Amino acid sequence: MTRFLPLLMALAACETVITIDPPDYEAEIAATSLFTPDSVWTARISRTIPIEQTGTVDSPFLDNASVSVWEGDQLVDRLVYDNLGAGIYRSRSGRTPEPNKLYRLEVEAPGYGRVEATSALPVAPQITELSLELQSGVPSSRPWYNLRFRLKDSPDAAFYSFGAYLVYTPDPEDGGDSEDIQIEPLSMAQEDPAWQCSYERALNPVQIDSDGGATEWCSTGIMADRQFSGMERDFETTIVPRYSESAREPAIIFYVNSMSEDYFEYQRSLENSGYQDPFSEPLQIFTNVEGGRGVFGGYNSFFRILELPDQ
Repeated sequence: MTRFLPLLMALAACETVITIDPPDYEAEIAATSLFTPDSVWTARISRTIPIEQTGTVDSPFLDNASVSVWEGDQLVDRLVYDNLGAGIYRSRSGRTPEPNKLYRLEVEAPGYGRVEATSALPVAPQITELSLELQSGVPSSRPWYNLRFRLKDSPDAAFYSFGAYLVYTPDPEDGGDSEDIQIEPLSMAQEDPAWQCSYERALNPVQIDSDGGATEWCSTGIMADRQFSGMERDFETTIVPRYSESAREPAIIFYVNSMSEDYFEYQRSLENSGYQDPFSEPLQIFTNVEGGRGVFGGYNSFFRILELPDQ
């Protein structure tokens, strides 16, 4: 099961370069670190660039920064530039973040002001029940499945997301490699008012049309615990995996993330900006980095691999 974890981690986040264009422009450090206990400490360090210079700068990434992670006045780790040219600094000690600890990221570089940010890692989501059942009586050539789970809210977590992936191995007779694992995100039917299809609506829920209106489908479900703080809550959705009959060992990877407020607000601002490059409109993108730009936020994950019920 652990062989799928790197695939999931690769889908977790994407960072690019900040561009800004204030009247009196001064470059700032942009530090981005979205941390999880499944990976060592990592940060991407760059400098902001004016919009009119976008595409003309050789490299906005900084390779001479001093990057450190602290817990209070105790040094947790120093991150080292990895020499791959993408502004990535990572731990060489192998240390990973731990839940329920408040961390501080500090970054310094010659010619720039010092920046810092604080955030915590929530505990992993507590899923007490989980089921995947074949729907009956569906007028479709493809099977539909009910996905249900029960989440026990943690006192130190207020925001959650969940989703599912179809994973399978192509049949070599169809030209596939027996070692080539395919992983594809699944759309989920938003028929349950307990969760929403967007970060914004998780804070401001919308009423689901119960009069035969079109069902919304989305790849990520978002919840805020305002309605079930400290309690258990049931959630459900419908998924329709699509794969060829020759696919081998098809299964569902189901995950739930618990998100720090910083991580949630960052994702919400990306969503609200209406543009997936977070640094084209920096004044609309959430940042908790003092003295610069970027984000420092943690998230924790639960995942299971579910076999598809017999049809």
